[in-house]
Amino acid sequence: MLDMLRFLGVLESLEASFLLEYMITRLSVLKEITSCDISLVVHGTVAESGNFQKEEDNLYAVPKTMGIFQILESPLDITTSTIIRRIVANHEAYPTTPLA
Repeated sequence: MLDMLRFLGVLESLEASFLLEYMITRLSVLKEITSCDISLVVHGTVAESGNFQKEEDNLYAVPKTMGIFQILESPLDITTSTIIRRIVANHEAYPTTPLA
């Protein structure tokens, strides 16, 4: 029984620590948004992670609560991974010759 109480005490401590860290992070983001006078935060519909809005630690939580978050329709289906693959493929297809 004593071990269970110790475990619950540690668990409560971890939960309080996590909650404090979460609040500090959110306050930090809020401070950055207000100090930089950011009035709009956007994200395209094409993303590396298709579930960017559903992630547990949503990066857009603060802008959403402030009402300054918008999703923009992406005109092309291009991500950073797509661009990197194209660069690598072109580099392999057209090797450069050393200068002098």
